[in-house]
Amino acid sequence: MSTFSNIYRDSDIALRNSIDNARFMRNDCGIMQALESRLRAVALLEWTVEPEDEKSPEQKQLCEEMRKILGRINRFTEFRRSLLEAEWYGKFGAQLIYRNDFIGGYSRFCVSSPDEDPDTPCWSPVNGDKIVFRHDDASRLDASRGQYPHQVGIRIGMNANPNKLIAGKYRPEKVATSYSGSEPTDRGWAYFLDRTDRQRLVIHKHTIEDGSYEDPLSAGSIHGVGIRSRIYWDWVQLTEMKAFLVSYIERTHGGMQIYRYPLGNAEAEKAVDQSIRNRVPGNNAIKVPVPMGEDASQYGFDTLDFGMGGIQVMMDLIQNYYDHRIKMYILGQTLSTDTGATGMGSGVAELHLESFLQIVKYSAVNLDDTMSSQLLRWLQLANFPASKGIRLRYKTVTEDSDQDKKLQALQNVWQMGARVKESDVFDVVGLSAPNPGDRILQSPQGANANPHGPDSPSARLKSACRTQ
Repeated sequence: MSTFSNIYRDSDIALRNSIDNARFMRNDCGIMQALESRLRAVALLEWTVEPEDEKSPEQKQLCEEMRKILGRINRFTEFRRSLLEAEWYGKFGAQLIYRNDFIGGYSRFCVSSPDEDPDTPCWSPVNGDKIVFRHDDASRLDASRGQYPHQVGIRIGMNANPNKLIAGKYRPEKVATSYSGSEPTDRGWAYFLDRTDRQRLVIHKHTIEDGSYEDPLSAGSIHGVGIRSRIYWDWVQLTEMKAFLVSYIERTHGGMQIYRYPLGNAEAEKAVDQSIRNRVPGNNAIKVPVPMGEDASQYGFDTLDFGMGGIQVMMDLIQNYYDHRIKMYILGQTLSTDTGATGMGSGVAELHLESFLQIVKYSAVNLDDTMSSQLLRWLQLANFPASKGIRLRYKTVTEDSDQDKKLQALQNVWQMGARVKESDVFDVVGLSAPNPGDRILQSPQGANANPHGPDSPSARLKSACRTQ
């Protein structure tokens, strides 16, 4: 089941069944609406960089510098959305172009476009179907050629077969390359990255799972399985149902006209043929020879009206079954794309929202892992090599939607007499506690409070000492 280059074959069900269908699925507006809604919901979230030690001022300063370096990446929101395409393909990449630039008055190693040439991209997406991985069997790899387990390769050309045209009319070019890292694979050539090249590529992976024992081709799913593979067969059935619906409408929307003529009468048959050619466009017709006899019908035609019942059944099957199942898998709910009965006080809308937020949080946490290990870490070591022992964390802020609930909960426990740390309140609202010397904006009620009054902290401390 292996290949010359010892790579995992395509484990995606869509690619294995039909490469064309795998591409056509992205032309389905219903699927892309749900998919892009999911990706945008994650890409538009705020982000930050967190230290290992929250109390370390040095690590906090390092986080601030790394936030500035990451913020220099052009179209950073689109960069993150592009990586999230791994949720569709199973894996997706972004190739980075590093350069030195001034940030905060200091020369930093970063990913950015030059000021004099803003059209030069500092990153470019790498389609997940172009990315391949070697097997992990080191005994079959040649270390002298730079091969190592799970080495990443990028497809750079199709198989050159001059007798097989591309898209039925384009003759493929013969792929030849002098790159020492290029090897033939199951589908064309691929350029395999050495460990230095690998640092210029960020690869995000979706669901990671072990393939089925009885299906060797699914072994590659250890490097990511996407939504496309999960919904493929439902999409195939949905597409066939749409074809049946269009065919049914085409054949029955004007009814079926039955033209009768006497059997064996050539002149009558010609007259019927002429009537069929001159009929109203869109109506289907069938001519029926009728045996002669005293009870036989003569010239004329009947129209059979099929009604809308069949159309309605197929429409219901398309919308409320296949389309519903696909959107439910992608979004975890359907109220954001379709209408539905919720009922006052039923909590259905809240349940749908909670399902969607869980998917968003799951996607955000997965992206955080990729950004922390493959982008933040490399930029940190390139700019601050002495900080190698510190592991910063890229963090997507997903808790804003619960801010009001948390504040209300803090207020409730405070009113019940519990002691609440001031820092906890600041953390909920996303603020930092003021330091000595900072200008402070304070409400009139708090500003007019007597710091030495009977309820002040100093008065309570003195009272406690007298009690002792």
